[in-house]
Amino acid sequence: MVAAVIAGVFSLIAKDDPTPKPERTTVAQPHTKRPTVSQPNTEAFPAGDTSIFSNPDNGTTGTTVLLSGEGFPPGSRVTFYFSTTQIGTVRANNGGKFSNVAVKIPKGYSWLAPHQFYIVATAGGFSGRTPFTLAG
Repeated sequence: MVAAVIAGVFSLIAKDDPTPKPERTTVAQPHTKRPTVSQPNTEAFPAGDTSIFSNPDNGTTGTTVLLSGEGFPPGSRVTFYFSTTQIGTVRANNGGKFSNVAVKIPKGYSWLAPHQFYIVATAGGFSGRTPFTLAG
C-alpha cells in the first residue's frame, strides 16, 4: 500500500515538473577528405579470384616447373616465391593472365624433403598459391 502511494506521488511530480528539458541537437561535423591511396581495381579483379597452377606439382630441388595463373591486374608484374625464396617474375597480359612461366625449385630446401610447400604468385595486393610437394 505504501508503495502505491509513493508511486502515485512520483507520477504527480513528474507531470507537474516545470523544469524545461533540453532539446536534442545535432552538430554537423566538418567534412574531412580522406587521402587517396592507390589500390588495385578490386571490382574487376577481386583478390580472392586469383588462381595459380603448376606443372608438375611435385619433384626434387632443381626441378623446372611451369606456372600459369589468372585473376591478376592486367599488365602487373607478378613475382613468384617458393616458400620465402623468389624464383621468378612475369608480366600479366591484358586479361590478368600468364602461362607456362618456367621456374626452378631452389636447391637449398632438399634437407626438408619430403614436405609440401607452396609456390606463391603476388602482384601488389593480389596473390595466389599452389601446393608443391618436395620429394626426397
